Amino acid sequence: DRLPIYHKINREGYIELNDTELHKVRIEVKDAHGNASNMRFNIQWDGQKGKDLFSVNDSRYMFPNQINIFETEEVQVVSSEKSFYDAFRMNYAMKPSGAGMASNVHTMHTPLIPVHDSMKFRIKADRPLSPKDMDRVIMVKSAGGKIDIAKAEHARGWYEARYREFGIFWLEVDHVPPVLNVSGIYDNAVLKSGARIVCTVQDNKKEIRSFRAELDGKWLMFEGLGPVYRYSVDEYCPPGEHELVIKVEDEAGNKTEKRFEFTRL
Repeated sequence: DRLPIYHKINREGYIELNDTELHKVRIEVKDAHGNASNMRFNIQWDGQKGKDLFSVNDSRYMFPNQINIFETEEVQVVSSEKSFYDAFRMNYAMKPSGAGMASNVHTMHTPLIPVHDSMKFRIKADRPLSPKDMDRVIMVKSAGGKIDIAKAEHARGWYEARYREFGIFWLEVDHVPPVLNVSGIYDNAVLKSGARIVCTVQDNKKEIRSFRAELDGKWLMFEGLGPVYRYSVDEYCPPGEHELVIKVEDEAGNKTEKRFEFTRL
């Protein structure tokens, strides 16, 4: 753990056994008030020389403090030196793509493994994609019943996105723009101070990359809560004629825009 509250000790807690005798081990943990918990057990070396885990020549082993690369013909995972806290063996499985998918489905280990830094996930599509489709590819991650979506950038036959969690991954092509519903304003509306404008954004993948409102070409702050954005007419919208432009974009890059001309009393 890279937090400064933890300190390394001699040999970092490793126990080296040079004989085959039975050794008693006690681990004690105390909190700030002196309350203690103990664990006791015995260990014994069987006399057999084992392999050092860090010398195992197997790409499925992931190690801390180094860049790790796991690769098959259809998927790649690249970690940084800070990604993992301990060594583990990568579990991987693949199954054919389903309806609406653009790749096979790849199970990359388990989200129970903590990840300190983001990792690069690269997946190949299961069929050639047109330039129009290539620009709208998203990577979908399912972990613990939660779905996360990220724009997948194309590079040398791979589609790449970053995540800080393992799980189940696949590609999709999304051409559906978000739906933008606006209430409290319409073309040629007349608004008074305190009038409320409410925007509700809906997307087929339930992921919005950006929401932006501009009043006469300048950014206007809306209060956002989930898919709903609100603005109450204030001093940043002075009396006179104005143009309000509202733009939303989803993770795939699909955009929706609405314009309103109105008068502020």
